[in-house]
Amino acid sequence: MAKKTKADPNPFSNRIVGYGTKAAREFTANPLNYRTHPPGQRAAVQSSLRELGWIGVAVENAITGRLIDGHERVAQALATNQDVPYITVELSEEEERLALAIFDPITGMAQTDAAILDELLAGVRTDDAVLQELMAGLAEDVNLYDAASAARGAHSGPPRGDTLWERVVHRPKWNKKRGGRFLSLCAWNKRTRGRDIVALHLLKESGDYAELVGQIAEEVTTALDQFVGRSAIAWITTPPRSHIADRHFATDGAQAIAALMGVPFVRIFADTPRDNRSHPSMWDEKVAPTLEAIPPPGMALLYDDVATSGTTLEYCSGALKIRNPVLPLAWIYEDTLLGNDGEL
Repeated sequence: MAKKTKADPNPFSNRIVGYGTKAAREFTANPLNYRTHPPGQRAAVQSSLRELGWIGVAVENAITGRLIDGHERVAQALATNQDVPYITVELSEEEERLALAIFDPITGMAQTDAAILDELLAGVRTDDAVLQELMAGLAEDVNLYDAASAARGAHSGPPRGDTLWERVVHRPKWNKKRGGRFLSLCAWNKRTRGRDIVALHLLKESGDYAELVGQIAEEVTTALDQFVGRSAIAWITTPPRSHIADRHFATDGAQAIAALMGVPFVRIFADTPRDNRSHPSMWDEKVAPTLEAIPPPGMALLYDDVATSGTTLEYCSGALKIRNPVLPLAWIYEDTLLGNDGEL
């Protein structure tokens, strides 16, 4: 291919020669693709494809028939026998090597405008735990929210003069699901929802959330007095944990509630790690959670910190109801979001 000269009015050649869709098995991986994909990235790609679908394409070289970009997306599609959208480019083998060497690194050279990222995160909504973790990592990389600020509910940018506790909308209500009802106490504030989800995620990771847990425990006991009477609750439990760590926000919250009410906290459900996914739609065959202990007598309070759809509480309360009366309760429930007008 002839090199462009400085006088050339069109210095950027269009090397794209085709577009199409074909089965993932029909692509040929490039043996010189040096980019490996750790489990965290693979999970993020899978979550992105599930949440958004195909919004980017694989890149195939018409000359060699090999992939230049999109190896992981093709691998994800191959696992589920799906078709992949792709563009075809026409590059010599020498040019193909150059493209492989620089395509991803050039993207990685971009820098982050923290103020714009903060504004972007404020309007993002996703229920996927992997994507939430990815966004938290983006914010953490530029110190948009540090652990200390997250504990106060603030960020390291211009002060907003409030806290996470104050920004969430405290509005106790009953919510209907197919398997019955559950109680929720708060909703995300539409104006700050994205930031607050990231801040809460970082706060959970830091383990520095004792003050917030104490506030939640007080709010739960007050709500129980209002709706059912706290004396009706004999013991407290949580849904199965999807990740195992020294500290667990929902478990610590349930234990704080139990201590305040003077009732036992009992771990009933077997933990079910599922590649950082806790929502039942990601569970194998969507089976009900497994009881690892015999529930004690009396009504159980089934507590979760954040419910995205209420399905986790539905599945777990269904498993408990076989033996016990149960009151499912979430501190924050996604479906109680404020309306599009943004008014409280």
